Amino acid sequence: EKEIQFLKNELSVLSTNCSKDQKGYSLLSYRISEIIRVFELYQMFLEKLTNDEIVLEKEDPTKKITLDDIHRVDEIFDPEIKKIEDDIIDFFSFNSAYSTMDELFLEIYVYFFTRNVLTQEKIRQLTGLSLGKVSQIIGALIEMNAIEELDKVKMHDIIPENKSRQKIYSMNSIQISFFKSALNSGNNILKSYNHFKSLRDELKIKKSKLKNRCGYNEVLQVLENYFKLMGFFDKSVKIFRDLI
Repeated sequence: EKEIQFLKNELSVLSTNCSKDQKGYSLLSYRISEIIRVFELYQMFLEKLTNDEIVLEKEDPTKKITLDDIHRVDEIFDPEIKKIEDDIIDFFSFNSAYSTMDELFLEIYVYFFTRNVLTQEKIRQLTGLSLGKVSQIIGALIEMNAIEELDKVKMHDIIPENKSRQKIYSMNSIQISFFKSALNSGNNILKSYNHFKSLRDELKIKKSKLKNRCGYNEVLQVLENYFKLMGFFDKSVKIFRDLI
């Protein structure tokens, strides 16, 4: 809720104080609107966990990277537009539910929220980080399915010559990125299911020997609570798959 209200306010500031012909206006306006929609969708997802009648909208599967997206990599935002982008970066870094994440990681992550397509060099210019650190964080973002490296062979018709030797990364759909990352986390949690099930079964089999041991009941209760949560994660993972 806090994120949605903040972003709506920033969108209002953008439309009120800036003009559409300023550099960065159209991109930032579109991306803020998309972030708001994804956070609203996440709120609906939480409601759907207890109400199956709620219908969640899937991302448009025809949405593709365009030549304009590639050209915008080098776009320098007008100062008023950049100030709003900086405010968004600061908000996510220090005042949002994401604030517990590593600050440098989060800064680059949010730049993909606002920019969509970036190169390592552009990220270095925006953040002041070394290319080595940028590369490290990019690798982590790819591993968590938050961004992807563009396939320049398949997309050769829209990759300009001056970008042909650079690695280009994208968060083309914030929705797909958001729920792919959530799906990845959910799957990792579910991987532990069989291990904990075996542990619980063993405790029950050996109950006659262990029930009077200190901590037996407490450990068994922790495991039972874990399996209650597994139902929540299992349902969440199924919903995440439907949204991507």
